[in-house]
Amino acid sequence: MWDSIFLKHILKNRNFTEEEIEKYINQHYTQDIKIPYFYSFLNLVKKSNSILIVGDYDVDGVVSTSMLFFVLKQLFGNEKKINVFIPNRFRHGYGLNKNTVEFIINQYRGKIDTIITVDNGISSYNEIECLKKEGLKIIVIDHHKPDHHVPKADIIVHPHFFDIGYGYLCASGLVYKLSLFLLNWIKNNETLEKVFTFLAGMATIADVVPLLEDNRKIVKKMFGLLRSQYIPYPIFRMFSKAYGKETIPSNSFHFSYIIIPRLNAPGRIDDPLISFKLIYKTIKQSYTNEEEDIETELQEIENINIRRQQIQKKILDKIIKNIQEKEFYNNSIIIPDYIEEENGLELGVVGIVAGKISNHYKKPTFILVKRGDVLKGSIRNPIDGLDITDVISNYKELVIKFGGHKKAAGLEISVKNFDEFRKKIQNSVNLKYKQNVDLELSPYFFTKFIKNIDRIISIMEPFGENNEKPTIKIEDFNNKFFNVNNNYLLIDNNKVFINPVESLINIPENDSKIFLKFNKIDYKGKEKFIFLENLSVQKETNLSNVKIDRILFVEKIYSNSIHFVKISIKSENSLFLFLNSYNNYAIITNKEMYERIFVFKSEYSNNRIFSPHIFIEKNIINNEDLQELLEKLPEKIFITNKDVFKGIIIVYFDNYPLRFNFDPEINLRKGVIFIKLSLDFIEGKEINKDG
Repeated sequence: MWDSIFLKHILKNRNFTEEEIEKYINQHYTQDIKIPYFYSFLNLVKKSNSILIVGDYDVDGVVSTSMLFFVLKQLFGNEKKINVFIPNRFRHGYGLNKNTVEFIINQYRGKIDTIITVDNGISSYNEIECLKKEGLKIIVIDHHKPDHHVPKADIIVHPHFFDIGYGYLCASGLVYKLSLFLLNWIKNNETLEKVFTFLAGMATIADVVPLLEDNRKIVKKMFGLLRSQYIPYPIFRMFSKAYGKETIPSNSFHFSYIIIPRLNAPGRIDDPLISFKLIYKTIKQSYTNEEEDIETELQEIENINIRRQQIQKKILDKIIKNIQEKEFYNNSIIIPDYIEEENGLELGVVGIVAGKISNHYKKPTFILVKRGDVLKGSIRNPIDGLDITDVISNYKELVIKFGGHKKAAGLEISVKNFDEFRKKIQNSVNLKYKQNVDLELSPYFFTKFIKNIDRIISIMEPFGENNEKPTIKIEDFNNKFFNVNNNYLLIDNNKVFINPVESLINIPENDSKIFLKFNKIDYKGKEKFIFLENLSVQKETNLSNVKIDRILFVEKIYSNSIHFVKISIKSENSLFLFLNSYNNYAIITNKEMYERIFVFKSEYSNNRIFSPHIFIEKNIINNEDLQELLEKLPEKIFITNKDVFKGIIIVYFDNYPLRFNFDPEINLRKGVIFIKLSLDFIEGKEINKDG
């Protein structure tokens, strides 16, 4: 029960609708195939005699091209001639550009009648117009953000066009959906579906697209295959060689930092056909169950990856030195001086370098390389809610071309425009850092959260873009509750790692807050721990004004005195509006009532979870208890009927037996308001949601 309650709170705080929450929690694997739309693709391909697939050199491009090539070969056999062309980053550039079109026309004129672009083409308006004049049919399968004009292709398969309904899919995801449709005409399609699911999941992680909706289903299904010990043999060999022992990848980290960089390496600094051959052999071997010679490609890829790492380190060191010396990190967008091209391979790694720098400084970063009188490069953006392509488009008159996603883009600009472009754009955005909080929990409910963490994580995984690990804000964090010792927190015998623990040992016990981000790890394959990254510890010092309707209180409220107020709550909306009016208060009740309110909140309210500063389970409140509360709860300023009250709030319920045993001479340093709430509607009466 508690796992679903916490999940609902997390997703509500991420602005999920009730329908989206239901799908997220319960519909992990259901695949939706747009059959009428894909029939148009099939009908055009059936009329073609000779097809050229134009792919891309990254993992998404190589995987999607390999899958489409294989499925079309199986579908039509020798009936149609099908070729693949993956542009070389250095000889041709990305996708359908002027160089690529000239190459295709010279190489294939009169030999093909249809071109299918995969992971490119949506921004190639002029190039496609040129190919159409050659009498070619054009199909575009792409997911990138288009320029101002959509190309006049015969068919466009794109997640954002023509109500196709696949809002987040990368190219491999689109080809995967298309292939599931085409597999209806192929024998032994269960085997192909399995390997396609695995490869599409891997490519989805590689392209850093949002892990929501269909993307999440694909990747989750891939990890389901891994848990059943299924993995295509060539990928298993690649991972085992890199990892140092024969084992199966078990999380996104293994893909993002071990497998994917290796598959990307040939496209970055060498020939992408090396990775294409390996992926194609992976599909073929899985389908035919006949062994393929893969050792040549595996060794080539490993050697290329080592060279890639060496080139990358050299450029990264140079860029970091430049940023620090000229203090480019002070700008809202980091644009260091451009790199002079030396060996022609720099462009292959600038995307990785930009990513590392942007993650370090938490700012968008441009890394550009000079080739002739033109600068080419990559942009990476770590800021949620900021579309870097929109930022660039504000200065499009200064650039030659650009394109990409919200968080990753490519750029070409003339050297003569660089200084003006940098001057205008580097402080053009106001980056406001705000820690998004998925759950605000008291220590009591945080303990329950820890007890349910395995189930919560199993549903939320895989984590990634737009499906980040949950961030928890804990009110009243103190060492007494958490028992900080020997680099871990001990909560009801659950070991919870925090890094660095030293920063938590000396935090003040009064009014402390901590933000934690979860990251599940396996320790030496024996014992599972939950790693909690300490994002920030802060002490609240500023008093905020909270306006309270005067009818809730007596006419005059004096500081340094105790007041008792009874409030009748007639609806759940009124309850949560009332409780959410304060961010610091104590609640006195039993565990049953405390939990019932939490559950009730999850089921009926769209407001953020209420989280009292302190939960107390007592029947008698005496002088010592009150003084302890006065020490723990910060003063707040309340305005009531033009009078100002400075003090603390303590809430309890009329169905909870509570007695007060105060010394009349008690010396209060703060004012206290005890609020007695009547919550009869929770006991089964009809809920009035209008308040």
